[in-house]
Amino acid sequence: MNGLKIAAISVVMALIVIAGAGMYRFNVLQEDVFLEPTRDAVVGSWVFEDGAGVDSGFELLKDGTALSINTATLHYRSWKFEDNTLELEEISIGNGSTSVEAVKYSVQSLSPDKSTMELVDPTGKIVAYTRESPADRAKNDRYASDQ
Repeated sequence: MNGLKIAAISVVMALIVIAGAGMYRFNVLQEDVFLEPTRDAVVGSWVFEDGAGVDSGFELLKDGTALSINTATLHYRSWKFEDNTLELEEISIGNGSTSVEAVKYSVQSLSPDKSTMELVDPTGKIVAYTRESPADRAKNDRYASDQ
């Protein structure tokens, strides 16, 4: 009889431990969940506050072309997305000179509702972008590359 009680108590204790571990493991906060980024998921307008109170960023069009948002001296010509890497063809317009460079950004995260995306630039800096709202879209300037 004592052996049966010990076995029953052991089974109950094991179930409690398993249930507790399951609750701990699956108690995930919404902000801890991210999507696996895809090309279609990143299409659209993405901005970040540049420190001067201005939203800057880029618009990724379905056809692979890109526009810059509020950056008259940095234009985007095209973009590619593969293996969590966003590659932007950037055109920097300086004082009498222009340079073209393909810059790769690693996508660190994309929120489930596709409203925020964190990119890691080539220097390792993480920049948090938000999807541009329709109200902001109406007031922000777009620059297309004519290079």
